[in-house]
Amino acid sequence: MQTEPYLGEGPGSTSSQNPAAASSILVADCGATFTKVSLLGLVEGQYRLIARGVSPTTFATPTRDVTRGIIQAISEIEYITGRRFVADGQIVSPEDPSGDGVDLLVSTMSVGGPMRLLVLGAVTKELETLAAQAVSGLHAETYAIPAPSYRAAMTPDALPVGVAGRTASSPAHPGAWTPEQTNAEWERQVARASELQPHAALIVGLADNPVGASALQEACQLVIQAVKVLSQQAEGGSYQIPVLYAGAPQFVEAVRRMLNGYAEVTRVETLVSQAQLGPVSMAASALYERDVMRRVPGYETLHSWSNGVPVGTASSLSSLVRFLAQHYAMNVTAVDVGSNTTTLMMAGERGEFIPLVNTGVGVGTGLGNILQQVGARRIARWLPFTINEDELRQFAMNHMLHPHSLPTSQRELHLFQAFAREAIC
Repeated sequence: MQTEPYLGEGPGSTSSQNPAAASSILVADCGATFTKVSLLGLVEGQYRLIARGVSPTTFATPTRDVTRGIIQAISEIEYITGRRFVADGQIVSPEDPSGDGVDLLVSTMSVGGPMRLLVLGAVTKELETLAAQAVSGLHAETYAIPAPSYRAAMTPDALPVGVAGRTASSPAHPGAWTPEQTNAEWERQVARASELQPHAALIVGLADNPVGASALQEACQLVIQAVKVLSQQAEGGSYQIPVLYAGAPQFVEAVRRMLNGYAEVTRVETLVSQAQLGPVSMAASALYERDVMRRVPGYETLHSWSNGVPVGTASSLSSLVRFLAQHYAMNVTAVDVGSNTTTLMMAGERGEFIPLVNTGVGVGTGLGNILQQVGARRIARWLPFTINEDELRQFAMNHMLHPHSLPTSQRELHLFQAFAREAIC
């Protein structure tokens, strides 16, 4: 699979500093648990890592400002180098002759959780898989909710009222469900969409399905109902669900009219095969950086410090591995095991690119998910000592509650590494 993730193009910085002339660069990465800041400087004409600082990410209460964590990490760099980079809560820029200040600050972010993307319309198993592949290189999760009429047409047997539906590939006669069953499914879907509190929706499906345009109409109605419910629950009384429309092209204007006043609709290439993954990925990545990252407390301040808009960590890593693969004509694999997300990016010298972002899996708050998914035996196979399942569960629970804690013994280090290996596998 090859995708072309959005690289964070956006409004330029007001700084007049030419990036090519920068002699010092601060790179800040705000993760779910830790914020890392690195200082790069020119040494004999080449950029070298000068110093690095780490601080807990200050995303949650009581601080709720990611820039506070960045300043704390920079203070470590100031202590190491003896230089000053922050004054009165602001980044000193550009670098002055004494060595204080920095020419550029760039930032990446994965804090704020994954983007929750609803996949609506005439959602076949193939389209559900394609949608998941399209966002596999992003910090995102997909949730497929096929239209009630489409589910009724594609489900061989009518479902009891109130029973959650299942997906089946063998068609039945449309209208096999009673009106009560269809209404019950509709209410279940509205409740599910509202419960997920989605950041965006992707509408898919061509018109040659058993129910025609009805699936698209129901997808629009689901978005409208979810917006109404979530707006009532929102503090400001307003909730937006931007929509990516990758369905039948002849209905795009009708969809825009139906969602007018409820959702912003962006038309992307109709999703029918892997050839359309790139456009969908780019559009979804743009929504992530606009509607997820910008909600992070302190984002605007961080943006004002930077010489460009903050970029998603996964998008930044994908750009890096593809650049290295093309520049050095070699195959490159990058692995980033974080607290709650594990990212794997592979790029080939001929332009191949395979991204994978596994949300909820990591060596901090994601330890429990690893243990649940693979079991104690697979984790224990990496350990040079014998351990029982109770001790593994106790270890995972402790570090899920205290994700900032670091290993204090060789035994704990081996346990962390065992979980990390399984996260990568």
